[in-house]
Amino acid sequence: MRKQRSRGSGVLMACIAMGLLWAGFAAQAQELALQPLGAIFQKGHEIQVVPSSTAGSTGAVKSEKAQEIAAGAKVLLLACDDGPGPLQAILAGYADVIAVDWMNECSALPTMAQLKAYDVVIAWSNGTIYDPVGIGNLLADYIDAGGKLVLCTFMWQAPGENGIQGRLIDQLYSPLVSNSGGDHYAVACLGTYASGSLLMEGVASYCDDYRDYTNLVPGATLVASWDDGENFVAQKGCVVAINSYMGPYYDASGDFGALFHNAVSFLSGGCSSFTNSFADDLGRSRVCVNTKTGAWQYNVLSGLWKGVYTGKSSVSKTSDRWTFRSVAGSPRLMLLTFYPQMFRATASLGGSDFVSQLSDRNTKDDPAGCSAN
Repeated sequence: MRKQRSRGSGVLMACIAMGLLWAGFAAQAQELALQPLGAIFQKGHEIQVVPSSTAGSTGAVKSEKAQEIAAGAKVLLLACDDGPGPLQAILAGYADVIAVDWMNECSALPTMAQLKAYDVVIAWSNGTIYDPVGIGNLLADYIDAGGKLVLCTFMWQAPGENGIQGRLIDQLYSPLVSNSGGDHYAVACLGTYASGSLLMEGVASYCDDYRDYTNLVPGATLVASWDDGENFVAQKGCVVAINSYMGPYYDASGDFGALFHNAVSFLSGGCSSFTNSFADDLGRSRVCVNTKTGAWQYNVLSGLWKGVYTGKSSVSKTSDRWTFRSVAGSPRLMLLTFYPQMFRATASLGGSDFVSQLSDRNTKDDPAGCSAN
């Protein structure tokens, strides 16, 4: 039988210098209607569906991104454990999350159809997973099919214990892999982190003693570290690793609700460091901005100056107009104006040598994020 972990036992199994002219455009907005799903759990090999938890708000408020983007995420908590832990109630308290369900993977694997019903899967372990290789392969397939994943402790334990295997680990989908197969059973708190990352917005404190020894894989970005040097938060593509345990026997404290909500928001928003993206109707350019940090990325898609340009802007927002302008000293001037009530935008990137333009008549149909080409 699986052992419940306790603090004292020492065993815990279980996210320009030239003037420019602008033109306006109009478009219809299209509302998204999303329906919540029932909660799923497993009993033996039988899958049963029950209503989602109706737990009230835990004091969570709408983030700026939730107010800016009319969206809703369906989240699945997938774990070999004795319940969903605190995340089900916490995430359900956010307005941009419309369903938080739980599935137990101790005795059977979910199907791809079940996983694809959710925008984001949050997975952890506190016991021996039914099929560690099978679930690793399945989650890699889910990502290949457009799914978004958050991995947590103790998924990086040694094989044969609580750890996950298969393509998710072998082909380095996971931003973190096991270092020694072991775990920290000593309290550490939030150390250095990327303050401009959307994953860390509103995360000022966080401590936990249930953490795996991990290595960062090639191509992954380390977003935060524990104060003892262990990897804490990392991201690679549409997978976020949070080296912390949040099952029913959790021992974490601090802003863990904010961190996990940030991960859901980041992933469901397109796995990008930008909050808003705009696509030129004529295919000339693509622009992404971060309304919090002012960071921008301007993709010139054709012509002599084709390429990716980045920088930082000032951000000015009113109810009917948002303006992003390159800060003083920038080598190029990027000026973008977004009209949120009309869902349209205009932008230009220029300097002494060229000008690129963008006109976006319907920002609602823009794909999330900016690619590098």
